[in-house]
Order: sequence, then C-alpha cells, then structure tokens
Amino acid sequence: MNKGRLEAFTDALLAIAATVMVLELHIPEISSLKGLTEQAVTVIAYLISFLTIYAVWYAHHGLFKDAEVISGGAYILNGIWIMLLLFLPLFTGWLISTRYSVFPSVLYAADHFLSILTFSLLERRLIKDNPGLAPQEMTVMGINVRKVSLIMSVVSMAGAFIFPPISLYISGIMVIISIISIAMGDKRSVAGK
Repeated sequence: MNKGRLEAFTDALLAIAATVMVLELHIPEISSLKGLTEQAVTVIAYLISFLTIYAVWYAHHGLFKDAEVISGGAYILNGIWIMLLLFLPLFTGWLISTRYSVFPSVLYAADHFLSILTFSLLERRLIKDNPGLAPQEMTVMGINVRKVSLIMSVVSMAGAFIFPPISLYISGIMVIISIISIAMGDKRSVAGK
C-alpha cells in the first residue's frame, strides 16, 4: 500500500468529519449574545469533538511520518480507526439532541475508547512492519496520554450510565490533555536516529 495515498485518503475523511460537525451548528435566531449563549452547550460539544479529530489527525501524521511499509493489516486498522472517527459527529449530535440520554452518551464514550484502542493497535502494527520505528510517547508531566485516555474513556462509558453528561466532560478533559501534550512538544522518534 502506498503510504502517501493512505495518508491523503485519511486526511480527506477527517476533514469531512470536522466539516460535518460545523454544518450541524445552527445560526442563532436572536441577534444578541443571548442567541449565542442558548447554543453554548452545543457549541462546546462540537468544539470538543472537532479538537478531538484535530488532535488525532496530528497523532496520525506523527505515526506515519517515518513508516515506510504499510501492510494490509495496517491498512485495515487505519480504515477501522477512520470509520470510528467518522461516527463522532453522529454521536455528538445525538448526545446533544437527546439532552445527554444514557445510550447516546455511552456510545459517544465507547466511540472514543474504540478509536483510541484501534489507534494503539495501528501503532503496534506499524512498529511490527517497520523495525526501528519507536512508539509515540505523547506525555504530559511524565504521564502517557494514550494510556490515561483509554482509562478515562472506560470511566466515561461506565459513568454515563449514572450521569450521562460525564462522557462529554471527560472527552473535554482528554482533548485538553492531548492539546497540552502537542503544545509542549511531544516526543516522536525513530529508534537509533
């Protein structure tokens, strides 16, 4: 599989997912600050989901930057990961339209968990296919961002059964941690280089 084509395809689909989320926002009917504040929860939910897509796009670029071999397994895992991210606008919209009902909140959190897990499996596959490729070490204060995100998304899924809005709150915390990691200059390297 040609790496450039796979990256271009991935970039295009993630751009579409981010765009679809913006299209879900409605123009306020009131021409004052109140019109915007009435949509504050919706705007925040879509902002969290957009930043999630933006942060994982960055991580994807870092993951593929030094990879030379893209196996069929990596191709399949990349496709599953993209599919999971493409569901994010749907689950975000459903979460908001149902005012944080349990089932949409759990699915929103499950989508985060499965996309993080699939990305981790994709990374492992690329490392297996490209000897010398080192795992990404996205850290904040020495804490592995991906491991913490996996744990937080499990807590989010479980917590959504009790308090559905927690899925959005925890997703917001996870994306803030990811953005801080990116801003601090996460460590990406190839072993021996």
